[in-house]
Amino acid sequence: MTGTRAMASILAVFTLISISGPALCKTYELPGFFEDGVESEASKVIFHKKLWGFIDKTGKFAIEPRYNEAGNFLAGGPARVVEEGQEFYIGIDGKKAAAPEVNKADATCPSPIKGRKGEVVVATAGDALEFRPLSEDLAAVAFKQDQLSVLGIEDKKAATDKEPADSTLSYKRHLPAPGQWLWGFVDNNGSLIIEPRYDTVSSFVEGLAAVLMDRHFGYIDKEGKLAIKCKYLDARDFSEGFAEVKEETGTWGFVGKNGKLIASGYQETKPFKEGLAAVKKSGRWGFINTEGKPAINIQYDRVLSFQDGLSFTQTGDRACFIDPSEKKVINGPFLDGGSFYQGLAPVLVELTDEQKLALLEAQREWDLGYLDRQGLMMIKPQFVSARPFSEGLAACQKGLRWGYIDFKGNFLVEPIYEDARPFSEGLGAVKVDGKWGYLERTGKMMIKPRFSDPGRFSDGLAFVLEGATGYYIDRAGQKAFTYGNNDIPRGARPYTCGYALVPVGDRFAFLGKTGNVRAEDLMPGTCSYSEDIAAVGFPDEKGGKPRFGFIDLTGDTIIKAQYDRTRPFGLGLGGVLQDGKWGFVDRNGRLAIPLRYDSVRSFSDYLCAVKTNGKWGFIDNRGDATITCSFDDARSFKEQFAAVRQGDRWHFVDRIGRNTFKKDFFLCGDFSNGKALIVVPRSPDTRVKVKAYEEE
Repeated sequence: MTGTRAMASILAVFTLISISGPALCKTYELPGFFEDGVESEASKVIFHKKLWGFIDKTGKFAIEPRYNEAGNFLAGGPARVVEEGQEFYIGIDGKKAAAPEVNKADATCPSPIKGRKGEVVVATAGDALEFRPLSEDLAAVAFKQDQLSVLGIEDKKAATDKEPADSTLSYKRHLPAPGQWLWGFVDNNGSLIIEPRYDTVSSFVEGLAAVLMDRHFGYIDKEGKLAIKCKYLDARDFSEGFAEVKEETGTWGFVGKNGKLIASGYQETKPFKEGLAAVKKSGRWGFINTEGKPAINIQYDRVLSFQDGLSFTQTGDRACFIDPSEKKVINGPFLDGGSFYQGLAPVLVELTDEQKLALLEAQREWDLGYLDRQGLMMIKPQFVSARPFSEGLAACQKGLRWGYIDFKGNFLVEPIYEDARPFSEGLGAVKVDGKWGYLERTGKMMIKPRFSDPGRFSDGLAFVLEGATGYYIDRAGQKAFTYGNNDIPRGARPYTCGYALVPVGDRFAFLGKTGNVRAEDLMPGTCSYSEDIAAVGFPDEKGGKPRFGFIDLTGDTIIKAQYDRTRPFGLGLGGVLQDGKWGFVDRNGRLAIPLRYDSVRSFSDYLCAVKTNGKWGFIDNRGDATITCSFDDARSFKEQFAAVRQGDRWHFVDRIGRNTFKKDFFLCGDFSNGKALIVVPRSPDTRVKVKAYEEE
């Protein structure tokens, strides 16, 4: 969320740990002490959940969507899938299956390799420089210079001081330095069949292998004779009698075994499958037949080769499987897909709301409700995600969608939105179809959704991102001012006291409400204005550590920059750090409370949380300890109560340190509008580990 945190706000990091069973750890960073509320991580994932399943040729799911990844079924074999980070294989019945076996014989270089006179050139497989597995009874082998010498072969033909014009090759190849090595072919006994003379080769497919000589590709037969002249910039394996070749023009075409082109001039191609080949021109795909003539018009954004009589195609957000007559055989809300093998094809789909709800119910971490100032749970824990009350309303997620509830827990604005943020100055930000807009309390949309990230309104302005462009808007949704020739980067703060803190490169500046710069070249650690004073950092003139002090609304320094860090003013006092200890200064720069604390918050509700000897407590504006430092964590007082932690449980204390409601909680927020957010875990085995740290 942009523009909602003071620079010295605190981040609480919550790690959920499953005590029983496999450890399941999720870390939630909740900035600003629940300022943004608590969101279900499971819900975020599930809302846009997309899973792979397998359909049959009627379009029905034979294996229901449940996988994060899925591959095609192998010919007669299993399909690789990934579910919740676990990779395994399944059969067409959807049950786990053994991984396909690797033919080790094919993956091993024949050895020893002997020349035509029986001389040993490569004694063991480990001595082979590189090889390609046996294909059609021949294996391609790269021979080093010393091995070539044993064969009595000198590098006369293939060695060249020039590289191929296009070295982006279709299969794994090495382009050697001149004379470094050459490729030839051996049989399964290791006998040399085709002498090494090529810069690189492919394996034999359909009786021919692609070879590189003199910077161009051609094809040889199994006797080593040149079947198709070396004249192409790239060449791929034959499939159904034709091979894809790249011409001098940089476009692709197809050549037959007689060396004649049947088609050319395409941006990209795919091999022939079932009598058709996919071709791309002007950014779109279609299919040609074995005569090189159009079979299916060029019109698709993406296609897969035909398999089992069907091809997966996509155009925009529409996807379907077509047959060779271009008939749409299987339509569906597919986001992606694969090819049919053994009668099944993988497809990616977004879950239905019913499926999402079922999944969310099984995976949600907690229920959220609200406590009142008497300690009563006036709004029972029921929400998936929720934010603090603001201006009498709270943004809550019920099921998959967000709306706004009143103090009785009733939805005043129905839960129909993808997300929602707290109200500020009469407007609440809501997300519709991936974009944010602003509505009023009646639910009427006042600023149409167009933003990628919304900020809260303050002093009549809100920082927003529209795509990657950042700027401030007024309540009408109009750009409030132009900041020179620059956009305002992500991370700009809300206006306080008439000024907003914004990033400028790796520094910060304060902008007025017309875009005028009040102070600039400020260091990270600078805070927004509070009580008309800003805690700021200045670069050290000698290149040392930045020094921190305070400025007024005119941008003038009122307290000299002499500290290691500073905190925003509250109750007339600002926190200062020097030599590892914190204290407080007044508006005149006088040290009002000595430097003696390990960490401090800012004053709020007449008290300030301080840390000493590893424990938190509270002091008043005279520095007197009003609540002894005995807590493992403590947040600032809000509406006369402060949330504190002892061990792994939280409770509320009043200004004299009493456990006001005589109850503790798994997790709780601060009071706002008389209500505090309460987190109730779904599983009794779940606990929370809280780590607080200062935000730079």
